[in-house]
Amino acid sequence: MPKKRGRATSLGQQVKAEETKKAKSKASKKKDAAPPITSSMKEEIENVEDRPQIEDQIVEEEFIGTMDGTQFFQSETPSSFKEMTKTKVADSSLHASLVFEWMISPVPSEKFIDAYWDRKPLIIKRNFPEYYQGLGDLQRVKKTSKIRPIPIPKTLEAIKMQHGKRVMGSLPISTKTATPEAMDTLLKNNYHLHLHHPQQYIKSIWRLVAYLEDFLGFPMNATYEMSSPQSADPHPLISASNTDRFILQSEGSSAIRMFSPPIQLPYTESKNYPASELGDAILDSTISAGDLLYVPRGFPVSMTSSGEGHNTRILIHTIPENNNWFHFFSLAIPRALELAVEEDPSYRELLPVNFHSYMGVMFDRSDPNFTENSEDSHGNPEKAEVSEDSQESSQTDPRRGEFENVATQRFFNLKKFLPFDGVSDQLAIPFLERRIVLPSDIDRDSILKESKLINIDTMVRLVAKNAVRIVIEGEFCCLYTYVNNDRNLHGISTQEWYFNFST
Repeated sequence: MPKKRGRATSLGQQVKAEETKKAKSKASKKKDAAPPITSSMKEEIENVEDRPQIEDQIVEEEFIGTMDGTQFFQSETPSSFKEMTKTKVADSSLHASLVFEWMISPVPSEKFIDAYWDRKPLIIKRNFPEYYQGLGDLQRVKKTSKIRPIPIPKTLEAIKMQHGKRVMGSLPISTKTATPEAMDTLLKNNYHLHLHHPQQYIKSIWRLVAYLEDFLGFPMNATYEMSSPQSADPHPLISASNTDRFILQSEGSSAIRMFSPPIQLPYTESKNYPASELGDAILDSTISAGDLLYVPRGFPVSMTSSGEGHNTRILIHTIPENNNWFHFFSLAIPRALELAVEEDPSYRELLPVNFHSYMGVMFDRSDPNFTENSEDSHGNPEKAEVSEDSQESSQTDPRRGEFENVATQRFFNLKKFLPFDGVSDQLAIPFLERRIVLPSDIDRDSILKESKLINIDTMVRLVAKNAVRIVIEGEFCCLYTYVNNDRNLHGISTQEWYFNFST
């Protein structure tokens, strides 16, 4: 099968030409090895200013095929997640982009955002079983459970199908946490184990979720899905989720069946569908350890364990949030009207005299099949004969067109009053409230203990590029930050400071 060369990531744009030549020469000597991030590359990452743009690093890709918009790639890709996240980068947003590019490598992030994000499914096949090993597997979860209690069923759910019904796993009342023995017992009885919010237990997942939030600008969450080879799918109905999902296969393999979306881009939780209602599958494939499946919202997909050995999938998904154009305009248009009526007298003009005599549903004659109705001798409605007089009376009143033209012009004039930045702030603050704090080498606890009252003259250091947001609220300049959020769950209030303009 022919090979093609593709651009890997924007990391190549951050390295000087001579460094790229060295990297290429090393890659040619050791094609099968995954080259780590070298110390010279780390130095270049930390000093991104005044850097010349160069040609991207080239990575071999093997194009496998196309199926209804789902493209397949296969490649051995560079760097481990542990090396990636431990690399010190002065710009946190650059670090976040490197983590995202590592997760979807060898597909360039620009290509993914432009061609796939919120649009088309994507499978990345690597033939590299250890690629996601640093993110954890069943043994990692068992080891963690010995150090930190994992509550059952609040955090760890056990689910299976029994006699056609979904059954929740139960353990003795004395067993309130997930011990390795308890997990083995449940898996032997063909239960699927779902570990919710694993970022509160496993540091690598915390780092991954936090950096993805920083790169994409959406609140994200994670779930571990673990099962034995004999486990049947605990979901007989197939869900078309309203979230975008990255499914990272950590160990084992999963059989995939994907269907066309019943609803394009759902923004509310959609119902579950039986396979018989979804038609033919647009994708019937298998992903193995080290592979990735991206599922845009609305695409129904079922996944079952295949092959031998335990199956562990790491599901990273967006949290439904007010991040679409509908929510933007639901905030922007009412505020634009408030500004328009204050600044533009035309919005304070009276409506036309007696407009209700020709505007309304009963006066709408736009339907060419419209005729006046009459009643027969029994009082039943029937279409009357259309005479010349009735035809003339059913014509659209010209005042309707004048009314619509004026209203339409007023509506288009609203665009100059749309508060783009103000609404963007309104949408960004809830994100700050929900997002997970980024990993940092700074001891935040000691800083908070020693911190004094903050005022307008206080010098501060940002722990991350997007750590704060400055918002104008009336007479105050308000600074919001998420730096005291924790990594356990989403949703503690942001910290805020107000500074009066007069001080």
